Amino acid sequence: MDFLYELIFLGLIDATQTNKIPKSIRVLIAIAVSLVFVVALVSLVLLITVIPDQSIGKRVIYAIIASIIALYYLHLFNVMRK
Repeated sequence: MDFLYELIFLGLIDATQTNKIPKSIRVLIAIAVSLVFVVALVSLVLLITVIPDQSIGKRVIYAIIASIIALYYLHLFNVMRK
């Protein structure tokens, strides 16, 4: 399943960089990819802060995962802008 997600995201990111696709479609693709990353990031942050019955270790692990997602999103955003 992860392979399928990676394939879809890489295809979408490549589509935002090609000049063969109209700019309006590229913008919509960039918005769709951004939405997925923002939803994942917000859900992890909510998981860290809202749920009270978690140990500090789990919260640290979720915070590390959230920061990795945020950094990867920033990297993709820079790539999509080019």
